[in-house]
Amino acid sequence: MVNVRYVIARIIYICSVTEKGRCCGMIWGVGYKALLKRVIDFLYSFVELLYSNNFYNTEHILKDFEIFCRSNKTYREVFISSDENFFDISAIDFSIGKFGEKYDNINKIMYILISALKNETDNFHTDKEKIYHLFDSLHNLPRVYFGTDKRRISADTAIEYLKLSLTGYTGKILSDKLQMNLSAEE
Repeated sequence: MVNVRYVIARIIYICSVTEKGRCCGMIWGVGYKALLKRVIDFLYSFVELLYSNNFYNTEHILKDFEIFCRSNKTYREVFISSDENFFDISAIDFSIGKFGEKYDNINKIMYILISALKNETDNFHTDKEKIYHLFDSLHNLPRVYFGTDKRRISADTAIEYLKLSLTGYTGKILSDKLQMNLSAEE
């Protein structure tokens, strides 16, 4: 059995790394912007599950995400052709308790970053550099849930990586709420 938080965190991590690489390396057409909005909507749904610590809708969201992955070449290669089976509901352990305050703070920060991504892609003129930096700030945070995976990092390390990414462009564009969450962490 695999922990539900691990599955959700792996999806958030893989999507953020995938889009971080794609969003600056190409000319955006209407199709890509629509795809990006769809991916961000899924990320938002997954982070809401972590943030609320309520995994009641996980099966439904995973099934919708699987349908999306099967219909998109990039995501089909990443998720469907993978050795990991993200969509085997019978192999997911939903019986887990709360992780602790540091994890709650990581969830809040992921929620703020994905909300900022969602707001940015809803704008008519989307700032590609802003999208890139938001994905860059986000991508290490879900790794705190990787359990025994060698790519796992501690909550403190995730916050340090985030602070490093905030010293640049992203630090100027994020709300005071994120800065307050980082201050509360110290």
